[in-house]
Amino acid sequence: MAGARGLTVIGGADVVLGLGLLGIDGVVVADAAQARVALARALADRETALVLVDEAWVEDLRDTVEAVAQESASPLVVEIPSAIGADSAQTLHLRVERALGFKLRE
Repeated sequence: MAGARGLTVIGGADVVLGLGLLGIDGVVVADAAQARVALARALADRETALVLVDEAWVEDLRDTVEAVAQESASPLVVEIPSAIGADSAQTLHLRVERALGFKLRE
């Protein structure tokens, strides 16, 4: 399941197709149940290092995302903005920093 360098994205068609243009594999999901299954598959794939999850589904997956963050360092699960999300102005860079707990650059 993991695409470019262990990267995968889970989200709506716009997000997955857009990141697919950059060579990132992903799973288009239409509801929380599909998102939960896609996340479980990504987490089970030993080659997955980073999972990008469309913010539209993060609240439904919060328990799993928090458990992964507490139990292991890999894979890293990062929330990314939806095509029309309320928090879309926040950059992916800032989200990764928040997930890691430190700044990547000064």
